[in-house]
Amino acid sequence: MGPKGHARNTAMTRSANFSFKLYVADNAQNGALAIANLNALCRKYLPNCHEIEVIDVLLEPERALEDAITMTPTLVKFAPLPVVTIVGTLSQQEAVLLALGLQDLRHESHQSRRGPSSVNDEVGVLVQTLQNLSQRLMTLTGGELDSFADAGGRTFLLQHAQEDVALFEAAKQAAILNALPAHIAMLDARGQIISVNEAWRQFAISNGLRTPRQGLGHSYLEACDNAAGDRCTEAHQAAAGVRAILAGTAKSFSLEYPCQGPAGRSWYQLSVSPLPGDPPRGAVVMHVNFTAERNAEEALRTSESRFRQMAENVDEVFF
Repeated sequence: MGPKGHARNTAMTRSANFSFKLYVADNAQNGALAIANLNALCRKYLPNCHEIEVIDVLLEPERALEDAITMTPTLVKFAPLPVVTIVGTLSQQEAVLLALGLQDLRHESHQSRRGPSSVNDEVGVLVQTLQNLSQRLMTLTGGELDSFADAGGRTFLLQHAQEDVALFEAAKQAAILNALPAHIAMLDARGQIISVNEAWRQFAISNGLRTPRQGLGHSYLEACDNAAGDRCTEAHQAAAGVRAILAGTAKSFSLEYPCQGPAGRSWYQLSVSPLPGDPPRGAVVMHVNFTAERNAEEALRTSESRFRQMAENVDEVFF
């Protein structure tokens, strides 16, 4: 965690109205921890004078682009000025308070500290205790300890290990998708493209796709809706199929369509599957090139037709 901006003004007071935006990615554990830490901090130091908006970058990627968010979780304080950005789980409370200009409130809180008066306060205290324990274990082991087991044999991952696991899983999933020959894109709940694999990128580049960043941040549905020319019928059918998936009224959708490119005519099968959720939180769109199979089928049909004609001619000669 580290502040990307610095609050150079004097320490803020409780009378100021604080406005925060916290950018997270789906239900990632580090995002959940950042949400808990921010709520605990605000309840303790900014009661009744703050507002928090949590933004899922997978559901609203355009908002992340607007605020130049490149990592999650990221906290942005918009009010009072100056704007301050902090990246991380917000686990180091003293550093967060310092970056936000609230260091004086910590001293004030210590002087008037009271025991937890509600379930939420108790949860905040427990979260802080867990953070302190994790930090203490990190200090004692020099950061070499990733997990520990309690007396019952249950294993617990420390925070840094959890983050490493999350990053590894994300990298592994990206590597798997990039290894696939199909052109794959992930859509959010509104049909906007939030992620693509390497095959999609290369296809976009080789076919001169004019959309910046190979379509990232743009609407897949609008692209299909605005299609014109000979292939507009298939594009409109694709848009209808994706909308049915996102609405939860269909579990799968597929469509075969031709595509004219620099190398000639190709055939693709579009398959759409929902992401988890009710309704789905998005969809996976996959375009598979089956030109070779299609050409083989057409060649076989042509061969069979010629064979039938030859057989009919033989019948006419001998009978």
